[in-house]
Amino acid sequence: MSETWVSPEQVARLLGVSRRSIFERLRAGEFETRAAATSRNGRPRREILLSSLPASAQFEYAAQWMGSAATAETPRPDRERGIVPEHLKAKVEERLRAIEEGPVKSGVPDRTLREWKRRSARGEAALAPKLREDEGVSRRFRDNPRAAAFIQAKYLGEKLSAQLAHDALSREWKTVGDRGGVPSYDAVRKFLRRIPKVTETLARVGKRAAIAQCGPYVIRGRCAAMDCWVADHRVHDVFVYNTLFPEVPPGKAYRMWMTAIVDMGTQKMVGCVWAPTPSSRTICSAIRMGVAQFGFPKSFYCDNGKDFQSVARFLEANSIAVTSALPFNPRSKPIEAFFTRFSKRFDRMWGAGYCGGQPALRSEACGEAQKQHERYCAGKEEKTLFYPDVLFIDGALQFIEEYNAAPQERLDRKSPNQIFDQQWPPTNRHAVDRRQLDQLFWQRDERTILQGGCVELNKVRYEPTDEGFMRLSLIQGKHAMIARDPYNLAAAVAFDLETGEFLGELQVQELVAQTPHGRFSVDGIRAQARRKSKIIKHSRDYLAAVQAIAVANGWKSEPERLLDRALAARTGTDNRLLAAVPGAGAGDTPPPPPRAALPELAPMFVSDTVIDLGEIELEDSAAPGAPGTAPIGPKRAQRELPPSPFVSDGVQSLLDLPEDE
Repeated sequence: MSETWVSPEQVARLLGVSRRSIFERLRAGEFETRAAATSRNGRPRREILLSSLPASAQFEYAAQWMGSAATAETPRPDRERGIVPEHLKAKVEERLRAIEEGPVKSGVPDRTLREWKRRSARGEAALAPKLREDEGVSRRFRDNPRAAAFIQAKYLGEKLSAQLAHDALSREWKTVGDRGGVPSYDAVRKFLRRIPKVTETLARVGKRAAIAQCGPYVIRGRCAAMDCWVADHRVHDVFVYNTLFPEVPPGKAYRMWMTAIVDMGTQKMVGCVWAPTPSSRTICSAIRMGVAQFGFPKSFYCDNGKDFQSVARFLEANSIAVTSALPFNPRSKPIEAFFTRFSKRFDRMWGAGYCGGQPALRSEACGEAQKQHERYCAGKEEKTLFYPDVLFIDGALQFIEEYNAAPQERLDRKSPNQIFDQQWPPTNRHAVDRRQLDQLFWQRDERTILQGGCVELNKVRYEPTDEGFMRLSLIQGKHAMIARDPYNLAAAVAFDLETGEFLGELQVQELVAQTPHGRFSVDGIRAQARRKSKIIKHSRDYLAAVQAIAVANGWKSEPERLLDRALAARTGTDNRLLAAVPGAGAGDTPPPPPRAALPELAPMFVSDTVIDLGEIELEDSAAPGAPGTAPIGPKRAQRELPPSPFVSDGVQSLLDLPEDE
């Protein structure tokens, strides 16, 4: 509680001394003081700390304040009625007739009629009988202010019940009572019920409860879609057991947290993530989910916790105004209403797993389910009554989809999806540069690029998208930095390990359904074959460029160079065999026969097996042998080709084939 400061004049009245005496005690340092507002003479006014006064003065102050102000039991002689109560309307009409009839006919004295006529000028309610000055005031405690202060000190200060406070008053009545006997228990209860609710809640519960239950609140007007997003965390009132998160032991029962983002104008849920513990990582995941689908909002309204403040820098860098809610004030966050709806309509449907928002609300069935789950984890039970977290998340996603599509009274019987699409149609949604969102991928792992540009993370295989397929396929076997969001495993991004350069996007590889002559099987095989043809065509074009450069520069192959050096060593300038050559005779020798042309040599750069990878053609329809289709398999050109010193015949035939469609 805050400290209480009183003026020197109040202290003089409490102690029963003069004001001059109080200032003399202040100069002697008897009381603790502080400087307050400046007085008329320009000097600062002094205030005295109530706790530094004698106990008798403190008790007298409490008796004066708690016996009147806190209970609103001060007699009010100026009380007037604003309207005429139903049981007094006949009385008012009778007095109005008496005023019209006069003193002779009505039998009312003239002086009384003049008073009624004067009061009727203020309205008919003034003609009703006057209110009692002490109506609603306990006479016993009005006549015993020390007893009123005592009973409230026990009830509000010590937080005793009304019965215990009455028992204490009965024991101490000789010291705190001024006149009469001990008030009855009913009198004490009636007196305590007149304490204002805000005062009682503040004293017995706390400030947060007093503000939440008794404080005023603002009713917000509806704003447009994408004007403001509201985000916060909430723990579900349901026990589930772990099957997803490595930071929680497998099978352990726990309560899952949800990080949600709601569009304030349309009440549409735009992003949500579940985790065992909320953090800035779950906030990043929810923001990325919403921004990737709808774009950036104009403003972002969030809690004032450290996890939200760390994400605020990213939002402000993208020109988004960030506003923090008032601390310890749930009403300042509009998303709390959505959480209340979620708790009442979703959490309660999970049977024995529902544990309530407070331990006092936890059912016996939930406690028995916890014990059974412990035996289940120990291998002593065959089943558990708790649901796995993966099924709980599936159910929550379905509930959110139905919530977004359901008409609501506060939206004029329209659904959040309808309002959102009307105010923010898909044609107005500008695509966000996905590279801006890469920094929201907070988990980074070093991985080796596998065949086809794929990587493997936690036993999940990711494949490159069509845009990044070529670049990632060409660095097979090299290391790269993979950034991802473990709470949203649908996508990841690859970066160069040393330079941080963007390499390409990754997505979870889908399994091709094995259905005989099914559409999905054929389409999946065709998609993979197109990717193979693409990478082979790229390599084939590169090899063709290498060959063209070699031919244009007249470069000879290494065997041809070796034979040239060998022939130069065998003969001199006159084509005679050198003596150093084994078997050469002395004297002139007949000239050698004319040298035949060197045969074209074997391939130098590419083997014949390249052709097996580059010439894959697929059926155009699912059924084999259909009209207009060609069998899947390699195809070679059956014609003589001139040999090449750098590329084999197989590669040359590959280069002469027509381009793939």
